[in-house]
Amino acid sequence: MSSATFANRLIILAAISLPVAPVVADYFGPATTARWMLAQAANEFDQGNVAQAQKLLEEAYAKSPDLIEDKNFLKQVDRVESNNDSDGSSNFMAGLWEERIRRIENPKGRSEAAFLISSLLSNRKQFQQAARILIENLPPQDQRTPTQNNQIAYMRALAGSDLDQALVEIDSAVKAMENESFLDTKGWVLHRLGRNQEALEVMDKSLAKLLETWNSNSKLEMCLNRMNELQTQAGQEAAGKPKGWGIDALLDEFPELSRGLPEMLDMVATLHYHRLRICEALGKTDQVDSQTAWLHAFSKKDLDELY
Repeated sequence: MSSATFANRLIILAAISLPVAPVVADYFGPATTARWMLAQAANEFDQGNVAQAQKLLEEAYAKSPDLIEDKNFLKQVDRVESNNDSDGSSNFMAGLWEERIRRIENPKGRSEAAFLISSLLSNRKQFQQAARILIENLPPQDQRTPTQNNQIAYMRALAGSDLDQALVEIDSAVKAMENESFLDTKGWVLHRLGRNQEALEVMDKSLAKLLETWNSNSKLEMCLNRMNELQTQAGQEAAGKPKGWGIDALLDEFPELSRGLPEMLDMVATLHYHRLRICEALGKTDQVDSQTAWLHAFSKKDLDELY
């Protein structure tokens, strides 16, 4: 075949392919077209075109809503959501989660899914959406578990909505089980209501419960004592140390805790952050400084990452 003939065939093939693509797409149906768009969205994301990837995902879902059952589709949506700060991305993902829940026929299954999804949304600071999903899918308050009442009360507190109802819900949870997590939620609800003196008393009770838990485990008790020693030894020089310096020091001394300690300290950091904000509202400057020093030593997160 001559080069001229080959070139002519390529031109003809290119010309033919222009009208063929939409025809083939229509022939194979919207589901197939949607999957092609899904693959294209993945390519766009890999090339750094996050907004275009989101647009393609939304269009693919519009063509074939059953994509919501496709794990690859949800993976791509999660990738885009994690790299896109626009409200459009957040609203799209929240809508997908709500549709996923609607497709679950069993009420208990819907409640469990709503609980997990509310946690995912809260990790992205979409507190209002997390609260709404719980409100729509959990059973009535008197039929919920203490953990469910705690979760919805905390999401309401983070969203700053229906705080009086949140207090009723967390009181129900605390009445059933008075642990550090539920008490922390109650303290934060009270703070959001402006009842800061009460909030501080509850937060102190929460931290006391947490210390009881750590002191009941010999290894954690040693770790806790070492945390106090590290802060005392560092003194005024602690402020000049890198963020999270205390975590690194603890892991050097207790390498056997490396798998669980950072996560545990994250939970403790949330309690200290809440106490910091409550003391700040009460004008207790010395205690604000103390809490700030603790967070600088034993949390690698900035304050705006804690809630």
